[in-house]
Amino acid sequence: RAACYRQEDGGDEYNAEGQNEQQPQPQAQLSQRLQFLSSKLQQINLPRLIDQMERDQEVADHLNFINEETAQEVEHKRMVREAEAMSMDIMKQHLEEYLRAYPRSTYESWIGALHPDNIVEGKLVDDAAAAGGTTGSTTMEIDHRFYVEDSDHRRLWNDSLSEQNDG
Repeated sequence: RAACYRQEDGGDEYNAEGQNEQQPQPQAQLSQRLQFLSSKLQQINLPRLIDQMERDQEVADHLNFINEETAQEVEHKRMVREAEAMSMDIMKQHLEEYLRAYPRSTYESWIGALHPDNIVEGKLVDDAAAAGGTTGSTTMEIDHRFYVEDSDHRRLWNDSLSEQNDG
């Protein structure tokens, strides 16, 4: 057996390498340890732990549901942006073709060609017609929302006018 050193306070013995060499514990000490462990295990409230784990799982499931909804919403918004961009491209292409075919056309006539369901037929009263002449010409009245400054249609029309004046 390697040389052993006992601590002066009467504690455990250590060998020359400094490793603890515990002596086998008497039966009474083992019994006390088992009782201690048993009392600690009895203090654990398993039903409460299970309830807490179930609540934690419910929270995790709810968060997972929210994450899935968020991912779907992101995808839906991406699809909306893509559809809006395609719609703008179609309107711009229609406007370019319309202005090539009818270079002196009006905003209202373009809207009438693009969205005939938003037109209300009306009468344009010019000076000759007001003076008793017969020179009234038919024009189109369009839904007032097409005149909103931020309307995509109005912006496209105004941009096309700017390009015509610049070109």
